[in-house]
Amino acid sequence: MNRLRNKIPSVFRSSTSTQSKWKPIETLHHRCNEHHDSGIVIVGGGIAGLSMAWLLQRRGFQNITILESQPHLGGKIQTYEHDGVPHELGACYTQPAYHCIHELMRIFGINETVGVAGRMVHRDGEPFRPFGEDVIHKIRKNLGFMWRKAPSKAISLRVLWALRKYKHLHNQTFGQYEGQLPPQPSKNILASISIPFLSWLKQNNLDILIPIFRLFQSAQGYGYLENIPAFYALMWNTPKVIDIAIEQMRGKGQGAKLLTKGMSQIIQQFAQHLHANIICNSRVVSIHRSDDIRIVAENQHGDQQEYQCSKLFVSCSHRHAVQWLKQPTALEKELFSDFRWSQMTTSLYRSQQSHHHPIDSWFDNLVPGRDHHVITQRDSQAFVAPSTATSLISDRVVYQYGEQPTSQETIDSLFRRHYQNIGVRNEQILNRIYWSEYFPHWPKEGIEKANPWRLFNSQGTKNTWWIGSSACFESINDVVLYNLHICDRYFDS
Repeated sequence: MNRLRNKIPSVFRSSTSTQSKWKPIETLHHRCNEHHDSGIVIVGGGIAGLSMAWLLQRRGFQNITILESQPHLGGKIQTYEHDGVPHELGACYTQPAYHCIHELMRIFGINETVGVAGRMVHRDGEPFRPFGEDVIHKIRKNLGFMWRKAPSKAISLRVLWALRKYKHLHNQTFGQYEGQLPPQPSKNILASISIPFLSWLKQNNLDILIPIFRLFQSAQGYGYLENIPAFYALMWNTPKVIDIAIEQMRGKGQGAKLLTKGMSQIIQQFAQHLHANIICNSRVVSIHRSDDIRIVAENQHGDQQEYQCSKLFVSCSHRHAVQWLKQPTALEKELFSDFRWSQMTTSLYRSQQSHHHPIDSWFDNLVPGRDHHVITQRDSQAFVAPSTATSLISDRVVYQYGEQPTSQETIDSLFRRHYQNIGVRNEQILNRIYWSEYFPHWPKEGIEKANPWRLFNSQGTKNTWWIGSSACFESINDVVLYNLHICDRYFDS
């Protein structure tokens, strides 16, 4: 490792080498007996808004109102139950690295989970293979002639070495830290991690990891490796995540899990533990910020209601919310006008297929030029209710991902063409959600300007806090960790 360290020029090392002092789990359990009369309005009733309300309530804030534009809470957590089986049409898994989510589940008494395994990979013109075998097969093809007949164990050892090198580069880039947002690196490092992640892997001679990161990054809907800035892949694939992958390669440890009664349990528990005024079907139309903050919202009948508060938390789309502000700051206009986002479509459909696998992924669709093609299907019943699963007819959740927006008609056409091509007929769509603004993120220029840290350091300006996936990353773990960081920095110090 010392030899590896010496190969990294000091100019590219992180400007912050000290480990962060705060501990997310301790912040999660922090309580304050002092009561605050300050009125708080939170816009958005997903896990970001609800968890922030819960955290603020534990810190003595009693006057909290949550405005949710939809008829129900949950945001991107949407569990749809069909024939007694919960199907996740939004956020679906917990992972071993989700320590704060696991602690919340423990607090709420949610303990029924089941591991997911058995992913089959499909490629154009090739037989489908288990994911591990597909990685070996792809590496053999990519590494050249000398590796074509190498034993699988030799390739696995080469992958392990590359994963350890990745971890070392990650630590060199950000240092050791706790929480969601790493310490702000130097300008040189920002420039080096603003390039596409695929380019970053190749520059660091980590091409061998490309098939693995197609799953870890792109199959989750977090950008094609060819386009997404390396910053987001590094922030998502932390050393702790890589350690879990290494343990699994060794046949140890556990992977992702489904909640047997549905992810919506977390939303329900937050709502039950909150003493807040929760108002659904309430769409914000304007926000006025002066000595106090006035929010005007409209219900489903078009009637308007005004809410006043001293502190505002925005957990919905920042790109939309900045348009509600009567006088946005120059920084707010700059930060939130520069977003990029993707589209994710999730469909629950019933069909009969010749092959019955718990999870299928079409990795050749995880590249630019294959926008909105089917990337994955999951048979949730095979995991949460295996005794009732059948190989004849089953319900599957299907994911379609695209970086460029398109019409619902195009998405449906690509869906039906995909299943016609693999011999599925008479499929029945049971439910479908079009996530038209999925995985908001800044492009290369935004990372070079350190936008994630500029936003975090400006939190509280005009008594406004910007939270949720627009502020950090599109995962339940990240939005909760970001809220904890906000509490530690702005409310607990």
